[in-house]
Amino acid sequence: MRRLLWGVGVLAALPIAWIGVSGWLAERAARDPGRRWAETGLSADEAAARFPRSTTSPAARELAAAARRMGIAFGASSAPPKSDQAAFHEIARYVDAETQRGDDVVNAPPAPAAAFLHAHAQALGELRAAAQGELHWECDVAQLGLTRPNVYELFMGYPLLQNLLAADALARLHAGDVASALASIDAGWRVNAALASRPEAMAQTFAINAEGLLLGVLRKLPSPPPEWSGRVRAQDPRHAMLLSVQMDAWTFSQLAHRHDAATWRAAMGPSRFTGPGVSFLTDHIQRPYFRLAAASYAKTVHRLAEGMKAGDICTIDKHAYDRILKAHSSRWNVFAPYMIRSTLMALLRSGRRALDAELTQHVLDRGGLQGAGSRPSTVCPAVDWTYRVGGDEVVVEASRDPFTGTVSGPPLRFVGHRSEPAR
Repeated sequence: MRRLLWGVGVLAALPIAWIGVSGWLAERAARDPGRRWAETGLSADEAAARFPRSTTSPAARELAAAARRMGIAFGASSAPPKSDQAAFHEIARYVDAETQRGDDVVNAPPAPAAAFLHAHAQALGELRAAAQGELHWECDVAQLGLTRPNVYELFMGYPLLQNLLAADALARLHAGDVASALASIDAGWRVNAALASRPEAMAQTFAINAEGLLLGVLRKLPSPPPEWSGRVRAQDPRHAMLLSVQMDAWTFSQLAHRHDAATWRAAMGPSRFTGPGVSFLTDHIQRPYFRLAAASYAKTVHRLAEGMKAGDICTIDKHAYDRILKAHSSRWNVFAPYMIRSTLMALLRSGRRALDAELTQHVLDRGGLQGAGSRPSTVCPAVDWTYRVGGDEVVVEASRDPFTGTVSGPPLRFVGHRSEPAR
């Protein structure tokens, strides 16, 4: 009986001990990544200087208004109307099929997609016009992760928008209207650059996915203007993603410093359960654990980001990926495996997209290729680009795909023509 009472007493004392000690542990853990970040990463002042506070620009509002007229909303409820969902599904399938092929052939869009594009031609024109303006959305690095809607909720409709612009460009290329196709590609590129300028890694993920579509469409162009090769070359998703991963970790570090319950409830989102007991558990049990987890994650991603700076992302194969994941995961932190895996995948996708962009540069410059030869990759040192020119046919391909087994993408191979229209 005495042992049972001791056991009950110990179990009862654990929550009390946690309440008494967890706040001190969380504060101590939070100070460390904050200090390390200021020493070797991003300080609060640097973060604010790189990403100054901004509001939604008039051009961004016009873009959103044009998108709404096509059933695309930026916000938490971004699903298109049921009457248009079949058309959007066909548009996505069409764009995926065309951009995943390594050639310059452009097929006609399926009937539902073609009908939707024709019915919304005016709104598409308004969208292209809005994209020429200065695009930026509300952003305050001091409030990252602490306010809603978050970046995921805010840009849930973004993939639909880029699918629509890519489909419009492909349909116009099939019809032989290269100038109008370029206008849609240019609009998508400008909108994507604005999104890629944001600090969140989720924004970079949206931008990287959309860039893959635009690069696939660009490779279909029969006679690309010379400036497009420079525009593709200037867009390196690796640097933007690495900085955004650091920003996410910095955000978690800042979150770990916050004490007030209102901030945490805003960050965690609304709860289905309310009442004094729930508030007590949230404030004294759950919140200290989250603070410890946030501080641990910030420190881990900081080490990971520093390692990525010093190393070569192209060398992370499946085995290296598993080793890194195991080395940087903490058993007590239930969020660590998911968050570290997401961070690693984001960095690997940025490397794979950089290779896609390099392939696109060679394809855009194919008019100057003669005979056969090879060129070293500037993205992955262990990759060479080979090319063969026979008559009007051009073949450009990578010697290997170093990301096989970790992330996927379109073939690093192109078979096309020097100048024949893509019909």
